Amino acid sequence: MKGLAIFLLAALLLAAAVVMLDLNLGNLTLWLPPYRIDMSLQLAVFSLLIIFVGLVVLALLVIQLASIPARVNRFRLHRTQNQRLGRLAALTIDYFEGRFARVVKESRGLREDTGLLRDSPATLAAADALAARAAHQLRGTRLRDELLAELRDDSVGSPRADTTLAALLEAEFALDDHRGQRALSALAPLIKGDRRNVHTFRLALKANQQQGNWDEVLRLGKLLENRRAISAVLATEI
Repeated sequence: MKGLAIFLLAALLLAAAVVMLDLNLGNLTLWLPPYRIDMSLQLAVFSLLIIFVGLVVLALLVIQLASIPARVNRFRLHRTQNQRLGRLAALTIDYFEGRFARVVKESRGLREDTGLLRDSPATLAAADALAARAAHQLRGTRLRDELLAELRDDSVGSPRADTTLAALLEAEFALDDHRGQRALSALAPLIKGDRRNVHTFRLALKANQQQGNWDEVLRLGKLLENRRAISAVLATEI
């Protein structure tokens, strides 16, 4: 439909041009000493129109040429972002397939990408979380704790910090190590700040079970049962 409208408009303009060429609307004389140029009024109008169209085309060409560096930069940034996303996706797949050593190795490349901290700090936080989990599975406590410290970075304006993620990971690792009190300490700010986080309460339930805080276990068990976050069998056992 759009193409038909453009065709009809072009046909109308062509017909108008033919009609104007057949009319005698007078002559136009241009004095450019020592030259004198005589032309019909129609030719003068068409010449001005052609000059105008040429200037518009030239301006658009200059704009396109001037925008080439910006477009090249956008293309490079888009390509870099796709590469980073692909590396993070591969990292995630490796983790869930149990290739923890590869996750630890490949995550170093993402952490060494200085532009990633500026362009996509959330991607870096996700890579750090996967690497910390993988290091925990490999019993690499030193690397795990270093990554948690980076996620907990509370310096002003730190773009890579994710204290919520760091607290959840710390609680999970502490529970795996049967250190329930440390898990409760990590979860305390989250429980006070967001009472709708089911995952937080599941971790808190397990931590209280390890510590033998049975009153709190009973309260959390009822809360999770009401939200259908645990099975009826587990709720009965609690």
